[in-house]
Amino acid sequence: MEITDFYLIDEGRLKEILERYNPRKILVQLPEGLKHFYPSILTHIKNLLSRRNVIIDLDASPIFGSCLMDTSITSHYDIVLHFGHEEYPYWKAPKNIFFIKLISKNNISDDTLNRFIKFALDHHLIKLALYGTAQHPLESIGERLVDAGLEIVNDIKRGTIFGCWFSDLIETVKMADGVIVVSGGDFHPLGVGLYLNNSKPIISLDPYTDTFRHFNNLVYGVLKKRYYKILKASEAHAWMILAGVQGQFRPAIVEKLKQEIEERGDEYFIAHSAYVTRETLGNIDNNKIDAFIITSCPRLPIDDLSDFYKPVLTPGEAFMVFNNILQRYLYPW
Repeated sequence: MEITDFYLIDEGRLKEILERYNPRKILVQLPEGLKHFYPSILTHIKNLLSRRNVIIDLDASPIFGSCLMDTSITSHYDIVLHFGHEEYPYWKAPKNIFFIKLISKNNISDDTLNRFIKFALDHHLIKLALYGTAQHPLESIGERLVDAGLEIVNDIKRGTIFGCWFSDLIETVKMADGVIVVSGGDFHPLGVGLYLNNSKPIISLDPYTDTFRHFNNLVYGVLKKRYYKILKASEAHAWMILAGVQGQFRPAIVEKLKQEIEERGDEYFIAHSAYVTRETLGNIDNNKIDAFIITSCPRLPIDDLSDFYKPVLTPGEAFMVFNNILQRYLYPW
């Protein structure tokens, strides 16, 4: 099974980097779910190399985005080829790391687009903000929607979003009747819904299932659970702050949390971890900790740790507790 059966590789960018740096040691980084394509990527790279006997290794560490890389590994290579993500806006990666686009060959069919267009017109969603992930170009979808009489209110050249970064959405959404998110699964449209406090209709266009889906009910259900966690955490007086590393280390947020906790007269502890799981929390939990705050990835408390037996909050949720302001959900921080 070849990666090129499913994705277009930015061949020009890849060839340019290999020719410019003529590397002897290359590290390949692939997102979770694509690591099994490593042999295919290896062959593809070798065909573009001008020299032989080049070492090409795979980074088997979890790669959930461009925000988190193990620099103790990447520093041992001439170049690191990071496939499938764009550079993280909140962090500058080391100079030897290069981002290579993977463009999905999965597309929204005309039938699905036509059904979505009818849905949009029937529900008076005429002015739309169009965003998506790096693997899915937005131009053809945008053109199709405009041809059908709908209006795109944002610059889709700036339409790439991350799980905790949403480009210029907070401004463009003021002009929009609704927001379209082109991506697979729930992760990104749910993030948009939380970011906007479910204030506008959120519709996902999923190229992998060739479907569109109204997301507001799901966002509403998640918000109910998050407010319950926030209310439970309001009773806490001892906090464990779990800080991340590399692009997920946010010292300004950690310092602000410490300040807020001190002003409450509460106690805090600080730990660092590249990856946070239920086992991580379970191993460090004790009877002196009432609640946890994850400052690395704000989606961990929501997606992976929502059923932990003590409240686990995002930074935004923690600030809601400390400032006693619950009217509007604050995501991500």
